[in-house]
Amino acid sequence: MSDSKNDICAAGLLIALLVAAWSPVSAQPIPDEMLGRYKLIYDSTYIWPDGSGGYDYVRKFISEVQLDEEGRSALSRPATPILSKDDKITVAAYTRLASGEILQADTSDMVTRIMPDDRRWIFVNFRQAEPGAVLHLEWLLTSKEANIAGKRFLGRTVPVERAVVVITVPETWVFNFALSAGVAAEQKLEISPVPGGPSRASHFWIANNIPSLFKEEFSPPVERLIPCLYFSFDYDKGVVQTDTVRVDWAYLAELYNQELRAFTRSNSRLNSVIDSISDRSSDSHDRARMAYDWLGDNFRPFASEVTLDGSINDAVTRGSGTQAEAGAILFAMFERLGVYTMAYLTATRDVGEPMTQVPAFFWFDRILLTAAFGEDTIWIDPYYQLAQMDILPFEDQGARALCVTGGNGEFVDVPTLDYQENGKAIHLKLDIDSAGSLSGEATEIYSGAMIPEISSFLRGLEESGRKLPWEKRLARTFPSARISQFVVLPPDSAGQVFRIGYSFDTGPIVRPFADRAYIPLDLLGRWADMPDLNGSVRRTPIEIRRPRFELERISLKISRPFEVEYLPANFSENLDIGDIYSVIRGDRKSVTITRGLGLKKSSLPFSEYNSLRNFLNKARAEADKNIILRRVN
Repeated sequence: MSDSKNDICAAGLLIALLVAAWSPVSAQPIPDEMLGRYKLIYDSTYIWPDGSGGYDYVRKFISEVQLDEEGRSALSRPATPILSKDDKITVAAYTRLASGEILQADTSDMVTRIMPDDRRWIFVNFRQAEPGAVLHLEWLLTSKEANIAGKRFLGRTVPVERAVVVITVPETWVFNFALSAGVAAEQKLEISPVPGGPSRASHFWIANNIPSLFKEEFSPPVERLIPCLYFSFDYDKGVVQTDTVRVDWAYLAELYNQELRAFTRSNSRLNSVIDSISDRSSDSHDRARMAYDWLGDNFRPFASEVTLDGSINDAVTRGSGTQAEAGAILFAMFERLGVYTMAYLTATRDVGEPMTQVPAFFWFDRILLTAAFGEDTIWIDPYYQLAQMDILPFEDQGARALCVTGGNGEFVDVPTLDYQENGKAIHLKLDIDSAGSLSGEATEIYSGAMIPEISSFLRGLEESGRKLPWEKRLARTFPSARISQFVVLPPDSAGQVFRIGYSFDTGPIVRPFADRAYIPLDLLGRWADMPDLNGSVRRTPIEIRRPRFELERISLKISRPFEVEYLPANFSENLDIGDIYSVIRGDRKSVTITRGLGLKKSSLPFSEYNSLRNFLNKARAEADKNIILRRVN
């Protein structure tokens, strides 16, 4: 730390609060089913020096929900914040029936879920949650892990009649406040004198009649659509000094850099692997790749968050931890191997872009690294361990990143790949035999950001059940389809693509006495799955989030007594939004179908909504076309 930062720490700038700020004690937003409305949300936070060098943190929450339909949704099973080991909380809840009868909840109606690091999460099950009932929840949390940056939701996914958010702190503390776009809230400040100390400042935000969340396809993350107050500590105007240090982005970057250096300092568990890699190659790119591969084999990230716990030695011993710990281990390995690297706190597209007027750690959910090899620089995310080192997932591309190992608190944009580099190609060979049965062999090839996406999807499946999603997709067109072989070939030193192969048969697709059979061009159902944007007015920003190109090449061989009677016309269109084409060639005994669909951008302005809707409608219209076979004598 610089002298000025030491001065302000000595003056009481709550470094512990800032460090805790990227793992806030806050209620986790859970999407509510449309089963009622909130009559009241009251959320009050109190932070005050305790006179012993620490801080008291008290949060009081009250909600009342009016149920419109019976159901066990999040409305009738709410949760407290996630609690740390030493946090104390009291919870009171009751159901007020339409008749006026009160049904108190007791400890048997509360379920505690134990989480890593002795954290707790308490769920309340309301009794007799029925239409017309009012569900009252009240909890009071006291903690020594005070947090001076965070967010408080005024709205929910369902309507809210009245919401009140209060932040109470010493009057000398200056905060940054920002409301999410489109929120109409009354703001007021109440100052109350405190004997022998600074006055108490209570900041109020009051909103009435907040509508329910309007859900649309290609919308931003739900959290970013719900009306919310964001806040972060700026500085203490009660500290007398010549150079006031503010908690801006440069300050936070330096603070996280110190945490990163403290975490990576004890790294003796890496000695043997560093020596082994150094002995095997002197090329920095080879060394970086071997370090990345070693990390993937020996450390499993289980959470996309930026907390660092203990040291590298501790993390390597555990063998698992946060994405940030994986990034920190790789960062330390790169430095020891002579690979020039930088670390960035990143707000992926899954959480949305930070509001720059509210500097805080809670915006970020990952650490990304850059590694320089001559004139080339690559970005690396160790979260997806089946991907190659230089492949970034969709949610990282175009995200905002704060450099923590250099710079002055400036943001940069993570590079975005050309949409054609995020590819999926399917090569499908089909045969229709004399009995009208269809059999086929398929090879699917994934590249770019499609690799971590398919890797993550497969990792969540039991090996014995991997083929089922593909079988279900085939069954949409051919109900009797069965996959007999299913092979997965992840990227390796021989290639940079991810392959899946399978064979299948459908049984007869032509009825015994039918003269004709219809085979859809979209026999895998992928174009028909495109969202139906049927509204003429767009209310939320357009976040496509997955710019990509998908190709299908299908070869169809036909045996007697069947032959081709009709082939759809070719089609193509190339727009700023995307491109789409369908080319069908053949004769009576064989057909080749080549189809391509690309979405070029990850986000679009409101003005492009109708163009996007028309583009997707054309894709679905092409999906409805069929090849017609006829039976000949």
